[in-house]
Amino acid sequence: MMNQSQSAPTKRQIDLKEQYEAQRRAERAGAFVLAARRALQKGEREQAKMQLKEAFTANPGDEKAIEVLGDIYLEEGETEKALELFEKAFTRYPHNTSFEEKAAICRLDLAEMEADKVVAPLLVETGDKGKIFERSPHKAVSLSVFLPGAGQFYNEENEKGAIFVGAALLSTLCWFYPLWTQLSSQTGKARLDFGMAISNLSGVNSLLFKVGILVWFVVYVASLYDAGTVASKWNRERRKALGLEK
Repeated sequence: MMNQSQSAPTKRQIDLKEQYEAQRRAERAGAFVLAARRALQKGEREQAKMQLKEAFTANPGDEKAIEVLGDIYLEEGETEKALELFEKAFTRYPHNTSFEEKAAICRLDLAEMEADKVVAPLLVETGDKGKIFERSPHKAVSLSVFLPGAGQFYNEENEKGAIFVGAALLSTLCWFYPLWTQLSSQTGKARLDFGMAISNLSGVNSLLFKVGILVWFVVYVASLYDAGTVASKWNRERRKALGLEK
């Protein structure tokens, strides 16, 4: 007769062992997923894919690896692949709402692409191609003429616009404060003599004025150039998306 130590493992023992093994597989796959994310941050997409392959080998169907792979598909424009992956993943992991949300984003993208395919031939036939270009380089530049950064806001580059506005204001303060201080120190009609005020600037005030003027000019020109260039680039990409330009 077999003693208790030699008896077959209980169901609880088997379950605990399976849970332990599953946890080990998940942890090992997690290390590869983390390496894949780091590779993506560096722009090393192929390296990221290799790391994800290792993750799936360590833990087939790993939840986090699936999500990263789907994100890569989206970045590469493989929207249909991403949609299929996210839909299957949500069926398998219904608790992960991000799969459902990303699948919905894929559907919207695909619907927009289908709409563009219908619109493009109509625009070509009617000769009204201008309607597809929602951004005007002339308008973007004109806005930046009045305020550096305004053209960037028009191009929906809010962070860049804020940087240009901040740089313009700071550089303006650098040259205006010394000039205003010098004008204030002058008496009579000389208080409005900007030429005299500029020529009388010296030391730190003179340096601040010159640096401020130079930086403001660079920011101003860069804002104009960037606003027009980005708007034109957006229009070219739009043409390509609609199949009107190769």
